[in-house]
Amino acid sequence: MPVLTFKVHTADQPDWDGNERKDATMRKITTRITRWIRSGRSVAGAFGVALSPAGKRVAFAGNDQTLKIWDATSLLKEGGSKFEMTITRSDIRWFRRGPWIAGFSTAFGVVVVCMALAGPLLGAEEPLTLKGHTRALMSVAFSPDGKRLASASLDQTVKVWDATSGQETLTLTGHTDDVTSVAFSPDGKRLASASKDQTVKVWDATSGQETLTLTGHTDGVTSVAFSADGKRLGSASWDKTVKMWDATSGQETLTLKGHTDLVWSVAFSADGKRLASASKDQTVKVWDATSGQETLTLTGHTGPVWSVAFSADGKRLASASLDDTVKVWDATSGQEPLTLKGHTNGVLSVAFSADGKRLASAGYDGTVKVWDATSGQETFTLKGHTNRVRSVALSPDGKRLASASYDQTVKVWDVTPRAKEDGQK
Repeated sequence: MPVLTFKVHTADQPDWDGNERKDATMRKITTRITRWIRSGRSVAGAFGVALSPAGKRVAFAGNDQTLKIWDATSLLKEGGSKFEMTITRSDIRWFRRGPWIAGFSTAFGVVVVCMALAGPLLGAEEPLTLKGHTRALMSVAFSPDGKRLASASLDQTVKVWDATSGQETLTLTGHTDDVTSVAFSPDGKRLASASKDQTVKVWDATSGQETLTLTGHTDGVTSVAFSADGKRLGSASWDKTVKMWDATSGQETLTLKGHTDLVWSVAFSADGKRLASASKDQTVKVWDATSGQETLTLTGHTGPVWSVAFSADGKRLASASLDDTVKVWDATSGQEPLTLKGHTNGVLSVAFSADGKRLASAGYDGTVKVWDATSGQETFTLKGHTNRVRSVALSPDGKRLASASYDQTVKVWDVTPRAKEDGQK
């Protein structure tokens, strides 16, 4: 059989190899592809392009999970585009090796070998999509064992899903306005939800029964978090305060005041001794979770801060802001060692992996990015949502990432950090 070999890079970084004639051909082809995409031609969504070594064929890697092969000579002629074949995902066996995905196919009597940078390229890692909410999603959380997901929506409900199959197992109703945040208790037996109706509710995570309603905020509640021992809850509100609650009795134990604008996010350190909050006032504050005393104010963002997260060892804080950046801070000194840039619009959510080695972020640009939490290097970008991504969460084992979007879906992505076995799709 004939053999075609392609090395597919992203469309803005095609497979230049230093050969002047080949490079010129590639530039002409990519210019034409761009024109097609803008005009709505069927090639729309192609995000990878490569020329075969002999320069006779062109391959397009598409968002529709296909590899399309065209005659390169005819493609360069105005009005000409000799199409040869479309190879679908089901026709390709995928292999992962380090930062690359390789595809092998014998469709149409031709051996096709292609290489692509690892990530959501070529549909090799198609996410699980959870559909059921009828309005935008605001929050997503994994259960401690990673078997369930909970999501919160502007449709005033919380839903619980099987994280493997994507099956909806519970719908929790009781809030009378947008549900903005959801969190599992450390033992996975309870769920807490926050709402624009100015309440926090606690639910039995198995039966879906509402067990507590916490009232005290004077405006919408934007975020809720359990302490590591499950005995306390922290909540953030548009009323510019953070409140602490007894998670068993529902009694309010502390009100933390210091922010000068809406508070968007709250997070406990793993030892439960500190609480962090993020605000529209462009700051992150750290509080003593027992006394309520403010211990740090972190300044550096130039826009509202929408999300905050502690690393598992409690040594670092990450914050996401509408200034399009994620910042990583020393949680003791308040020093800012890293600023992560890559999003093209405001960042709405940030989460650490359980081992502290990676960060996930998401925002208005509709993408999810995964970063090396030590170096600040972006490792890959996940694309698939059709609207802003409001929330991200990493599974306890670090192999999956869940994202919740204004497109009314939750997506679950395989972000396994190790190489996969040969032959696994």
